[in-house]
Amino acid sequence: MFEIAAPWVFGIVLILIALALAIFYPRQGLAARWRAWRRSVERQQIEDALKYIFNIQQENHSPSVDALAGALRLSQRSILRLVAQMQSQNLVEQRRNRVYLTPEGQRWALQVVRAHRLWERYLADEARVPLDQIHEMAHKLEHKSTLEQIDDLDAALGHPSRDPHGDPIPNAAGVLRQSSDEEGQAVA
Repeated sequence: MFEIAAPWVFGIVLILIALALAIFYPRQGLAARWRAWRRSVERQQIEDALKYIFNIQQENHSPSVDALAGALRLSQRSILRLVAQMQSQNLVEQRRNRVYLTPEGQRWALQVVRAHRLWERYLADEARVPLDQIHEMAHKLEHKSTLEQIDDLDAALGHPSRDPHGDPIPNAAGVLRQSSDEEGQAVA
């Protein structure tokens, strides 16, 4: 005949099942949340790197891998992994320890710059946040916004051409206006 297991065995089995579901449940379990968090961190690092490279290239320079590591506060190992990942996505090229944006990298960088500067404009004008606080807030928001949300923000603000610091805001097509004399010219 069959013996009925002790009730505590059923309790342990139920606890193990609940634990397994909490960890491995698709889209809501701990493993799925960790993967989503990790993707978010990687995306932020890529976007920060692209924005940094873009800003340096606007000054007619190209950053070294070491300068990029310092700017992003990453170890040598981490920055080499990040640059390799960006190269595999055709966002950057590396030549003689210097990092250059590809056309795709520049397109993405301009979208990050656009998001940042639009958020700064919103925070200064609409939310009335003091100017010395808007940069850090805009930095957090730029990574959490979709292109559709940024387009909506741009429209709601009346398509401003400058951020509160006077820097030009790229339009949706990635055109960065330098001054009113140069309206519509793309930055190379």
